[in-house]
Amino acid sequence: MDRDSLPIPRLDFGEWVVPFPDRGHYVFLPSDSLRHARSEPPTAQESGVWLGRTESGASVLLPLRLEVVRGSVKPVFLAVLHQGDELYFAGHTVVFHEVQHTLLATKSRLVGSKCQQCRKRLAAGDSVVQCPLCGGLYCDDCWKFLDRDRCYSRGCSYSPSDPDKEVTARGDRPV
Repeated sequence: MDRDSLPIPRLDFGEWVVPFPDRGHYVFLPSDSLRHARSEPPTAQESGVWLGRTESGASVLLPLRLEVVRGSVKPVFLAVLHQGDELYFAGHTVVFHEVQHTLLATKSRLVGSKCQQCRKRLAAGDSVVQCPLCGGLYCDDCWKFLDRDRCYSRGCSYSPSDPDKEVTARGDRPV
């Protein structure tokens, strides 16, 4: 499985992935069929998780009659997911991915765009990252520089975080 061509954002189960829906939509992932999310609501007895993307682009997970652990914290109702979050539910350890490093293809519409931070014009073959919330484009070095800071695009509140950082008691990333 070529990890660079997988959908973003996604839950990575190791052997398979489950993509998140488009912004403003939710899907249900039943605990007895974790490979297949669906848009139909669960039956009264079903357990699983709702996967959603808010209009602003944040990815959320809502457990339904299923215990979920994020890091070492059990979300009470809702978990806003961040790059690298490790979750455990329905007997599986799952990693959330919302950031993907890719090489710009020769015919990409993004060739010639400027990095949001250093303002360098990006060329075919450059390794880049797009902000998962606003789509702002960064060269790899500048994305790494953003750790613990927020995206440079006007009005964007995304803050890349190091997945190795400790999770606080509330389950949020330290700021």
